[in-house]
Amino acid sequence: MSAYLSVRNRACLERGMRTVRRWTADEDDKLRELATAGKNAWDIGPEVNRSASAVRKRAEVLSIVLPMQIRRTRPAHIPTYPERAAIDAIRNSRPLPPGVGPATIIGMAKKGWIILEEPAARRYRVTETGLEAVRRKIPLAE
Repeated sequence: MSAYLSVRNRACLERGMRTVRRWTADEDDKLRELATAGKNAWDIGPEVNRSASAVRKRAEVLSIVLPMQIRRTRPAHIPTYPERAAIDAIRNSRPLPPGVGPATIIGMAKKGWIILEEPAARRYRVTETGLEAVRRKIPLAE
């Protein structure tokens, strides 16, 4: 098996690919320590010089529970890309673009951004609130 790995590693190096680096006992200890401190894989990765994916896999091997990464979502009063695309399509009497489904339409109606004008034809109208929402600036990621 080790002969296979050395041939594989040599081939990887020749192609410019990375080789697999084994975890050391010190790195395992650091992983346990940081996980106990409540850090997630994204925070631990740079400290042990590994990718978040590698940290998650090693934590699974060592039966270490890592906290999930909390994703910050856009505030509800700022439209997402599909909502912006839908509002633009409705304003210009075009068909709704792909990715805009019933859930998006219902969400925009609940927010007061659109109203149903003709139920039989499923025609909507953008409200002033909807226009204001589109004019809002999208916050930059921190």
